[in-house]
Amino acid sequence: MKKDIKVYLLCFIISLFSISKINAQNAETTPKKIQFSAGFGLASFPTYEGSDENLILPSVYFSADWNKGQYIRMSVAGIEANLLPSKKWSFGPRLTFRTPRNEDWVDNEFINELEDIDLATSLGLFTRYRFKKMDAKIEYTQDISGVHEGGVGRLDLGYTCRKGKWITRLSASTSFATKNYMETYFGLNGENIGTSTMDYYYPEAGIKDVGAGIRTTYVMSRKWMLVGSINYTRLLGDAVDSPIVELGNENQIAGTLMAIYRF
Repeated sequence: MKKDIKVYLLCFIISLFSISKINAQNAETTPKKIQFSAGFGLASFPTYEGSDENLILPSVYFSADWNKGQYIRMSVAGIEANLLPSKKWSFGPRLTFRTPRNEDWVDNEFINELEDIDLATSLGLFTRYRFKKMDAKIEYTQDISGVHEGGVGRLDLGYTCRKGKWITRLSASTSFATKNYMETYFGLNGENIGTSTMDYYYPEAGIKDVGAGIRTTYVMSRKWMLVGSINYTRLLGDAVDSPIVELGNENQIAGTLMAIYRF
């Protein structure tokens, strides 16, 4: 498993390097071609999937955008890199992280009776298509850390409008999870039950959730932007029927507030 992680991460790093190399070859014939952005703020998210409590932690953002469409973006949601020199199509690798579930993160005595779940790292691919004010994104990531050994697919649809200095994006999404993922985060069995007296539960692969969100950007100047977002997720199927979720809440809220500087 450790060897596989190294191979996956190496592929991801090579993909990021290829963007820089491709664009560096064109630097001689184009003016300033990279726009850098960095941001800092706060992020609020559930302490675990199905939790009725949220954590609020510092959050950072960084991006490098080339004038032909390629980019590298790092945020609390993960890292993704678009390899295509296109304004409509995006395609490339995506690296995501899922927070651990243990007593350092979760303040719930019943959940903490279960076996701990470590920080999970997943790697996959995404593609996005933009048409006027609409966009659609599909992604799939697979665990490379050996934490849940499953995968999650996600479909996201968005509509963006701009009025003066305000840019607003409305979105709707849904996620599919494999059996290994569902068993790790929503299942109860002899391997993860710990000291809990809850009944065993064996979830299957399927649609995990649906969601909606809004992100608003206020362009204060050519250099500064203020960005706020809020996302609602409703757990579905075998996820919402889990005893773990019954201890918490099937309705999940997450959000961010961040100042971004472009240079």
